[in-house]
Amino acid sequence: MNQNAGPMRRFSADDAARLFFSAGFLLAALIGGLRALEGMGEIAALAYPVRWHGHEMLLGFAPALIAGYLVAARAPHLALLLFAGWLAARLALPASLILDTGWPMLLSPLFTLALALIAGAPFRRKEMRASNRIFALVLLIFPLADIIHLGGVWIGRPAMEPAGLLLAADGLLAMLFLMGGRILAATANGLAQRRGMRIDMRRATLHERLGVGLLIGLFVLDGLDAPDAARGLVAAMAAGMVFVRLYHFRILGQLIRPGVWKNPGGDHAAALLTLGYVWIAIGLFSRAIIGDLYWLTSPLVALHPAWIGGLGTLSATISLRSRHRRMAGSSHLPLSMAWPVLLFTPAALARMLAIPDLPARAGWLLVAGSVWVFACLWVAILHAGRIGSSTGSPRD
Repeated sequence: MNQNAGPMRRFSADDAARLFFSAGFLLAALIGGLRALEGMGEIAALAYPVRWHGHEMLLGFAPALIAGYLVAARAPHLALLLFAGWLAARLALPASLILDTGWPMLLSPLFTLALALIAGAPFRRKEMRASNRIFALVLLIFPLADIIHLGGVWIGRPAMEPAGLLLAADGLLAMLFLMGGRILAATANGLAQRRGMRIDMRRATLHERLGVGLLIGLFVLDGLDAPDAARGLVAAMAAGMVFVRLYHFRILGQLIRPGVWKNPGGDHAAALLTLGYVWIAIGLFSRAIIGDLYWLTSPLVALHPAWIGGLGTLSATISLRSRHRRMAGSSHLPLSMAWPVLLFTPAALARMLAIPDLPARAGWLLVAGSVWVFACLWVAILHAGRIGSSTGSPRD
């Protein structure tokens, strides 16, 4: 008799992961679509007491993906409680409008703190290597940034709101650099072994430490409100380290070799992970040049390529790859799952062309928002369509 059959089937780690992933991408579609309409002037500016769009993207969407990947596999029922906290934190923002007070938003930093403690617990063990303990430190950036951001509302200091979001952005970049880089390293090593090659993983670890050190340094400089030139230089160096890692992985050369695409789905995940990693570098260069050095726009806006192209591509690829491995026992990502992930790149390109004060800005915002919403909904449907109907372990 199938123990997974029937309405009373035990809530599994697989269900918990998909619940976070599908809800996270649904939230991303909502906030992306509303922000695009707001930027086009189609709807009035949202009257939330915080920068809702940035807050929900950095401290709502991203933590949902982190929880789905790091918590669901280890403790599904704890993940379900954590999801309830995540949902309450999302509802706290409209509740603050109804009650005319900012105190319901305290649920947001409480959630990010709970996530940091729960997801970071395995990385704080004594037997854990120092290279893995860094995850626990990076996770603590999110509640700290959330408190600073919302503190601007509670104590009436508006300047703290963008400062908190910028610190959250630094933490997210470090997390993407770590998680995306390690998964990409394993994938690149697998491709290299098929050709009888080998990647020096000790050097890869050195590059990772240098990159994470630069990103944490950027976090410290942002926290100290250091000179823009210093922050821009560190951001540019971190972007360069992304390309150093890609060069060391030899991933680009392996992806363009003859016959690489004859294996159905065999290297789609590698190509998408590489694409997402490149977008992280583009976002950092954008921040360094037009955000920190020339101030054509704010550093947060300059980082949009990293959020749309990098966060969108990497999170969708990693989550869908994990799902396919649980379902089919293979790390190969089918082309049917790769198509929605590819859409994040034209969305990022369109957002980069939405330059302030240009007549075509509204049109590019419409394109970027529409493609982003469509891609997020597609990924959410791929996850939500199988909740409650799968077996197997969610571990990669």
